[in-house]
Amino acid sequence: MLHKRTIQTFAIVCTSLVCIGVFQNCAVQDQFAAIDLASLDSDGQGLTEEHLSHSGDTHEYPEVKKPEITYSPMVLDRFGVVGLLSDVFGPEAMNIAVVKQIAGDSNVFGGSCNFLTKSTGTASSPLVECANSFARLGVKTHVGVNSLRQGRINEACMQLVSNAKTMAYVMARVDNSSALPEATDKNTLNLFTLFYRTKPVPRQALLDSLKLNVGYPASKEGWQRAVYATCVSGYWQVL
Repeated sequence: MLHKRTIQTFAIVCTSLVCIGVFQNCAVQDQFAAIDLASLDSDGQGLTEEHLSHSGDTHEYPEVKKPEITYSPMVLDRFGVVGLLSDVFGPEAMNIAVVKQIAGDSNVFGGSCNFLTKSTGTASSPLVECANSFARLGVKTHVGVNSLRQGRINEACMQLVSNAKTMAYVMARVDNSSALPEATDKNTLNLFTLFYRTKPVPRQALLDSLKLNVGYPASKEGWQRAVYATCVSGYWQVL
């Protein structure tokens, strides 16, 4: 039988070997945590390939996936769009087919329907004439930007500049002293501010571009191009 002291010595040796093995494994697994902070400079630099490698294998920090952020600007609903177009082009704008379509299309342009007004029989505008359906009660106030919306805006602008009465109205808003205003900075700025209210004064390059559209001397077709370009730009819809 082994001596008691021999058994104790053997147990101590085994325990020591096990502990050494455990600490060696921990050192491999926690190599990044074991980096001496004193080796970093004030900017957090100083990590070398030696710090990031073990037995010739390079360890890279895992790439952190950035969250996806989507943005849709708040834009005018059908009430705001029709109101602005009617103010710029005059009351005749409400007789334009696509403007009527915009006025009643709450699904594309937003703006809830007024069933109370319709039920009392006082509806006299497409803005209050909506399809008699309870599904319209769930229409969002602000639908946001979409290709169908912009397509109808473009078509409305085209029909408005092609109509003699609405075009004459907007020309009077640009310069009421002439049926065919000249291509000046003042007149093109007047056109810009008809759509872009409360917005900063544009750069001179934009006014020069509008003047080139109007032409020298000014022409009816030139002003149609300038009005259409401003109308379809779309940013005037952003709140």
